[in-house]
Amino acid sequence: GHIARSCPEAGNSGYQGSWSAFGGGQQRTCYTCGGVGHLSRDCVQGSKCYNCSGFGHISKDCPQPQRRACYNCGSEGHISRDCPGTAEAPVAEGAA
Repeated sequence: GHIARSCPEAGNSGYQGSWSAFGGGQQRTCYTCGGVGHLSRDCVQGSKCYNCSGFGHISKDCPQPQRRACYNCGSEGHISRDCPGTAEAPVAEGAA
């Protein structure tokens, strides 16, 4: 047995916080910008906004209007709990 940091299958890179240390692909993906070839700690793009996909700010500070789309149907104008396409299933007797 060994730990990921000293995994012989990871090549010389050792554990890099990516799938390569676990025998997956050799590409390192940045969780900040989504780019390939570097990790978040090395990213020069800055934070990516989940609202407008811009860089340099996060969604709570986004200058664009907040886009609220339904996770159920993908339409804008309502959220999933209010989705007209969702029919509530009857609760089985004895289930809570």
